Amino acid sequence: MGQVFGQRYEVTEKLGAGGMAQVYKGKDTILGRFVTIKVLREELLADELLVKRFYSEAQSVARLSHPNIVSIYDVGEEDGKPYLVMEYVEGRSLKEVIREKKKLPYQEAVGIAIQVCRALAHAHEHDIVHRDIKPQNILLTPGGQVKVTDFGIARSTASTTLTYNGSIVGSIHYLSPEQAQGQPADARSDIYSLGVVMYEMVTGRLPFEGDSGIAIALKHLQEEPVPPRNYAPDLPKDLEKVILRTLRKDPDARPQDARDLARQLERFTAAGPDATQEIPVVTPRRKLRPWAKVAIIMGALALFAIAFLLGSSILAVKETTVPDVYNQPVEQAFAKIQEAGLKPVIAGERNHDTIPKGYVISQDPAANKKVKRGQTVSLEISSGPALVTVPPVRGLSVRDAELQILNAGLTVDPNHNEVYDPDWPKGVVIAQDPEAGQQVSKGTPVRLTVSLGPRSQPIKAPDLRGMTVEQAKQRCEELGLNLGSISFEENYEYFSGQIVRQDVEPQAPVAKGQTINVIVSKGPGPPPQTAEVTYEVPKDGRDHVVKIVVIDATGQREELKDTRVASGTKIKRSVTFYREGIVQVYLDGVVVAEKKVP
Repeated sequence: MGQVFGQRYEVTEKLGAGGMAQVYKGKDTILGRFVTIKVLREELLADELLVKRFYSEAQSVARLSHPNIVSIYDVGEEDGKPYLVMEYVEGRSLKEVIREKKKLPYQEAVGIAIQVCRALAHAHEHDIVHRDIKPQNILLTPGGQVKVTDFGIARSTASTTLTYNGSIVGSIHYLSPEQAQGQPADARSDIYSLGVVMYEMVTGRLPFEGDSGIAIALKHLQEEPVPPRNYAPDLPKDLEKVILRTLRKDPDARPQDARDLARQLERFTAAGPDATQEIPVVTPRRKLRPWAKVAIIMGALALFAIAFLLGSSILAVKETTVPDVYNQPVEQAFAKIQEAGLKPVIAGERNHDTIPKGYVISQDPAANKKVKRGQTVSLEISSGPALVTVPPVRGLSVRDAELQILNAGLTVDPNHNEVYDPDWPKGVVIAQDPEAGQQVSKGTPVRLTVSLGPRSQPIKAPDLRGMTVEQAKQRCEELGLNLGSISFEENYEYFSGQIVRQDVEPQAPVAKGQTINVIVSKGPGPPPQTAEVTYEVPKDGRDHVVKIVVIDATGQREELKDTRVASGTKIKRSVTFYREGIVQVYLDGVVVAEKKVP
């Protein structure tokens, strides 16, 4: 408790743990809202493939933006552990509700299933398959809103999951037959899993139980479920048919997309097919005489015979095949449907991220189905991509800007424009295209201009010759430079340990952070030389203090220390110097003579 992730998400409470992650409630200290934090279990960190999937799939799911889907806000790593930050949902899981109520009224179950369908439809349109739809991943807010969580995130190999080639495919009780066989999951696999959830909601029990995971998987593959009306007699017959259709072994026999399933379920949200109907009052009539009864019966038999004889030619209606008009212009779709002897009608319009405006999104009946000629084919038409508002990200870090853009339903252009800017620190967004506030299609890429910070001014390279390595390193650090490689050579001009040459000429312009490489003398250095110093003290009758100083390649030293000398005294002194030097004579602390040697 109290740990902070990403320098902003503070853990306030542990919510639980799963086979893959520890789950915590946290607070976003920047935005002041509660979040859910999922931290990958420590024992899974060695699985590089699992960690990679955790990151890549979390980033892809962050593109989803739907009221029935738990939003992903952030993904990162803290102390070597990957973590995921998600929307915090007040409420309970559907599994908890089922355990409490045993089974739900079918109207309530249908309402929940429709909202799950809408979440799945949004995900499937973004090429994301959930793969693990189950009541534990369906959250219910106090207001009745459904929030589907854990979209596309890999799971650990627990007792209630199956794994194929290291890829975890779902929880066993809700697993589709194709997943049980190790085949790839698609949108129809999610529909099967939702069918299991609907069965459980209305009956209070699962369609397939067993002593082991393998036994349950085999039932998914081989057995048909007990009709739910056996456990819930008040369930409408047509709703039972819909549920059983979602549980077909063959994916082609199930509803082909979540929106189609939602439309089928919407019939049961008000008056179901078994609703009470008004029965007309039968007016009592007089008893017919025997001969009249015979006449009526004979007349009815005659009419039946005529209908039977003419039925094959008059009443028979030929069948036709519904053409596939998905993703076709509405005019072309109408022509194909009419050519097949059917009647096209537009059932409605909605936004679609990839199908252009005026093109068919879905059809009912489905393509290639055999139907009677003259039947109506309902078409849903695209009104083009939904428009979203570009969020303002100027002044944010690149990471925070990308999250804001993804949460808005847009994408990030990976090619950032990077520029030097004296007013903005490095790594901060200083411009965006499109601009904030513009209305654009969902999925539109936003290109960011990112500051590289102020452009550094060139400086002059220092003269490192004659310095020791430590002196040179300190001088470079003072100027924001780096001392690079150090090599050695025999040298007669510089003493052992002194820098002889540098690869950047002294006073040459260099940028901060640049490296200077040097060559150091390993001796023997310059030979000693001697010079004769002669000086006559002034004849003024007073004593004076005399000092002789030599400045050469070794530095500065006193060859004659302060000595009191009588007026008029002539001083002669032999001094040693290296390479070249300067000899100075001090009289009473003041330089009175100076000579360069040799």
